Amino acid sequence: MTTRVMVSLVAAALPWCALGGTATAQPLVQPSVHVRITPVVKDHVSGMAWVAMKAECQRIWLAEGVAITWDARDPQAPRPDLQVPLVVNDLELRKHAPAHADAFGVTVFAGRTQRVLVSIPRIRDMLSTRGRLADRGDSMVFDAIIGRVLGRVVAHEIGHVLLLSTWHATTGLMSPSLGTQDLGPSLPAFYGLSAPDRARLATRFTNTGKGEPPPVLARGTGPSGATVVPVTLRDLP
Repeated sequence: MTTRVMVSLVAAALPWCALGGTATAQPLVQPSVHVRITPVVKDHVSGMAWVAMKAECQRIWLAEGVAITWDARDPQAPRPDLQVPLVVNDLELRKHAPAHADAFGVTVFAGRTQRVLVSIPRIRDMLSTRGRLADRGDSMVFDAIIGRVLGRVVAHEIGHVLLLSTWHATTGLMSPSLGTQDLGPSLPAFYGLSAPDRARLATRFTNTGKGEPPPVLARGTGPSGATVVPVTLRDLP
């Protein structure tokens, strides 16, 4: 039986457009886009999980030429092209995705602003039932796995902010169907952007600070004018 675990995206109702393609990671020597994450943490997150989350998220996006920083106090940090609020709060996530009780995270679009909401309890509960028994018995290993999966969820949601899109690609980081390999070690090629997404990212940041950002690409309209796009975790053969 397939277990459904959803990463939902909540956004304002906008015109229907599509993106898609085959994902292949293209590592870049120097990042061309800098994103600063400003976290607001309400759920309990262990130090091990937090470090693993940051490392996984940074690894995924650096392969696409995007540098992720987390500390605004660092005087050596480059000026960000984009600042993304990250709210680690299961209760807040539930308010924005009431129809998806098993959502890991959502990206909320409100006018010209976006923020990412994620849930540690939901990831922990999923791994408690689906992870290997040996991993669950070692608290440090288990926390590291929680952080790794959280990093992939955060990276996916940051993708919606960077691309200004609620659409999903056929495969890769922005895929609507994440397989059970998401619980295991890193697979760099699996987490690449699709060719159209990579082109959209390049177009948006080629002339940073000049002109208007591209319009948000969205699909479907839900209650109260919101758009909800679920992503499922499926069992692979």
